[in-house]
Amino acid sequence: MSYKCKRGFTLIEILIAIFILVIGIFGVMALFPVGIHNTNKIAKITVGAVSSEIPLAYASYKYPAGNVSGPDYYIRDIVNAISGTSTPVCYFYPETGTITVPGNSLFGWNTSLVPIDIEPPQNPDGTATSIGETYLFRQQITVYKNYTVNNGTADFVYQNKTLSNVSNINNISVNDFICNTHNRIWYRITNVDRSANSITIQQPYEYETASSAPYISTNTITGIYNTLHTPH
Repeated sequence: MSYKCKRGFTLIEILIAIFILVIGIFGVMALFPVGIHNTNKIAKITVGAVSSEIPLAYASYKYPAGNVSGPDYYIRDIVNAISGTSTPVCYFYPETGTITVPGNSLFGWNTSLVPIDIEPPQNPDGTATSIGETYLFRQQITVYKNYTVNNGTADFVYQNKTLSNVSNINNISVNDFICNTHNRIWYRITNVDRSANSITIQQPYEYETASSAPYISTNTITGIYNTLHTPH
């Protein structure tokens, strides 16, 4: 009688198979954070895109050009500025600074509309004083969660990243956001120098120089979206 020996898997083969299987599992697991991040990013972009249309649509609907008797008729000036029928100034809508997303008391948004100084190009000062100087407007949409702010004053210098003489600087941290309340365009803070009483913002300040200008800062912003408008 003869017996045939049946060969099984060696320990090395089993370990190699387990190693390959682990690599595959980790590869699949790595896709989940990417998917979650992209989903979150798409949600924020969608909220920003929809929000950017709300102020102008609301103003056009509730305050038509012929209605000058309403107590809040000044809101209509937002549309007039874009259409080139009034001298541009800074507009912040809503005036209170916050609107809560319906059904969710944690999230909200606000928007600023500011004329861009483009004339004369050889000597801009960050201030558009007439329609002829601009025909271009910057709109910034800000999405926040549990909106709170810190108040103070600071020196804002045109085309400079440093804000000096910052009051209440102890309440400001890196990655907070700050804006001059004259134009309400937010800038991310990249450095805080408490000994020099100054902070550095991510990009140069884009508007006119202002000393001891009131500011607000916050750490509750979750997304910022910028777009440009021109009359047409």
